[in-house]
Amino acid sequence: MISNHKSYFKELVNALNFEREEELNKNTEYLKVRSIKERVDEGNAWYPIKIIDYGYGLGDTPFLEIERTQNLDVKHQFTSGSTIQLFSNQEHNKGESCKAQIQYIQDDTMKIFLFQHDQPEWLDLGKLGIDLLVDESSYKEMTKTLNLLIKAEVEDLPASYSFLHGTRNNEYQENDIKLKTSLNESQAAAVKNIINCDALSLIYGPPGTGKTTTIVEAIYQISQQEEYPILVCAPSNAAVDYLVRKLSSIDLSVLRIGNISRIDKTVYENTLEEKVKNHEDFKFIKKIKRNASELRKTALQYKRSFGPNERKQRKEVLQQAKEMMKDANLMEESIIDDVFIKSNVVCTTLVGSNHRYLRNNKFKVCFIDEAGQAIEPAAWIPICKSEKVIMAGDPQQLPPTVRSKAAKESGLAVSLFESLINKTGIANWLTVQYRMNQAIMEFSNQQFYDGQLEADASVIDWNIDGEAVTFIDTAGCGFEEEQNEKGKSLYNGGEIKVLQKHLKLINPKNSSIAVISPYREQVRKLEKSHFKINDNNNIRIETIDSFQGQEADIIYISLVRSNGNSIIGFLKDYRRMNVALTRAKKKLVVIGDSATITKDPFYKAFLDYIESINAYKSAWEYIEY
Repeated sequence: MISNHKSYFKELVNALNFEREEELNKNTEYLKVRSIKERVDEGNAWYPIKIIDYGYGLGDTPFLEIERTQNLDVKHQFTSGSTIQLFSNQEHNKGESCKAQIQYIQDDTMKIFLFQHDQPEWLDLGKLGIDLLVDESSYKEMTKTLNLLIKAEVEDLPASYSFLHGTRNNEYQENDIKLKTSLNESQAAAVKNIINCDALSLIYGPPGTGKTTTIVEAIYQISQQEEYPILVCAPSNAAVDYLVRKLSSIDLSVLRIGNISRIDKTVYENTLEEKVKNHEDFKFIKKIKRNASELRKTALQYKRSFGPNERKQRKEVLQQAKEMMKDANLMEESIIDDVFIKSNVVCTTLVGSNHRYLRNNKFKVCFIDEAGQAIEPAAWIPICKSEKVIMAGDPQQLPPTVRSKAAKESGLAVSLFESLINKTGIANWLTVQYRMNQAIMEFSNQQFYDGQLEADASVIDWNIDGEAVTFIDTAGCGFEEEQNEKGKSLYNGGEIKVLQKHLKLINPKNSSIAVISPYREQVRKLEKSHFKINDNNNIRIETIDSFQGQEADIIYISLVRSNGNSIIGFLKDYRRMNVALTRAKKKLVVIGDSATITKDPFYKAFLDYIESINAYKSAWEYIEY
């Protein structure tokens, strides 16, 4: 350990650099070869846009509210927290751009914060657009933390590293706890372990076992003992916002921190920005900022004639506004300190834990949810800030997203959570699931969880029409997979027709329905098919990856692959299929070509299971002539 920690973290830096270069190169090439129209059609750009408001937010950061005025029917890829490029397509300003980040997006409008101190002078000239970019700031924060670990002395390394390399064990101190919520035996044992261990606790939470319920209870228990805030993190903004909603519902004071306010509007009241605005002393800051903003607007107004005198006057006015903002920011810092002191929990993404308002903060306790989806460099950021770490997740569901082959070969696709589970053996299993009918659960239970799961009595037999699981076999029907026009994704129109027919036949009433597939092109084709059962059913259509963490009464899985060579592509990722197979509560319907998939041992085992529970159907039953 003494001689290896430097090389260990250097290897992580190298892997991270591989991934960063892969993303940047692909993004740069994309922007270079694709026209604005193509980028818009593919959902990676808005053009043209109209500015509907602008000003300065928390920390004197300039913002714009923008609206897209054309191509309103095009589905886009922008989300809260996305890094973007604001660009000008004016003849005299082509090539001019500045980076920004989306604070929130709703329908065809969004609010963005610029990565610079002032708004660009070409802003009023029109012909503006935005492009989706790679978020380089995350890579910078991860690299910064890894470099600190490389330079650290052995005795200063986080305890998690010692556990990883077998030189540290937990010390336990028995504490009596009175649970706030009703938990089962495995959940209560996990909470007790979290409270009693001194350094590291791992919670293994298979689908539907109440992982979030368990860690929320543990956070509540620790909040009653600790005078200082608890740090709570997750890899994605959506996962963090879900935790914020859960923690706020049990009367904890929750503070949501994000880089340039990466938050969902449903938890906006928990953000630092909103809490500062609602502080009793903020009215004085608001007045100063309003006056400074008006001065700035006046100074930056477009003028047809702009000479040395006008330039000097603009500089003086901008300096005056800057001084006013400086006073306002000092007052703001005092309010921010007060907000932190009054918070029980601070919630942020893993990379967000190095936000400028958290950079120098240390925490006694840190929770990391969905830890199995986090790339290791991101996990070290909050771990380095904390004395005690609790990680929760499921290593048998989706692993970290890694695009670079070199990065994968360097181990970046294996989460720190998975490594710790494999090397320490201290994971606390949650064993009772509350989501699925027994038949839906059992295949994954045997394949991924060593048969340790059991279905709670409340869900063990629930179903829609008496058949909890169905496999519809398209073998011999001629429904071969096809490539989209760009040759980058696959779809299967025959599976869509079978799916539509089956849905009409079962005609579920007041049931939530989702259709998922590993292939984005199949999702696009499904969306364009515009099918529905009745006015009481809202059908969600998503990729498997985007549906992780969600559930529905009825789940359809369209496998897509159907070819004479038994090539299954994405289906080879068994953990992705585990996610898909464990989303349904009452009815699971899988549509696929048995002749293509059963050459693979995993899918042969699945078909064997299907036959054992008499759940096999032929697609010929659902083909209309």
